[in-house]
Amino acid sequence: MTTSFSSSKSSAPSLYGQQQVSDCDVGYLVAKAADAASRAAQQTLALPFDAIRAEYVGAVRAGLIQRSMLAQRDFERVLGTVERFSLGPWARRV
Repeated sequence: MTTSFSSSKSSAPSLYGQQQVSDCDVGYLVAKAADAASRAAQQTLALPFDAIRAEYVGAVRAGLIQRSMLAQRDFERVLGTVERFSLGPWARRV
């Protein structure tokens, strides 16, 4: 009994009863896995910056920092710049 390892798209069941996966499908699955890993890394690396934003909001609500749209804008500009500088290609883009 011989099995063929060709890269043609075949929907015939393999030796183990599963469908054969072509090279094209494998490439697609690898690309999706890489994209998911990249998103997970991006979200994980952004957590400290989200925590800083949450602390700022908490300080404003507690009255420790004056509530001001201009101050919020300046804070977000500085923090966004630091985030983009430190994370590089993994920084979020809006």
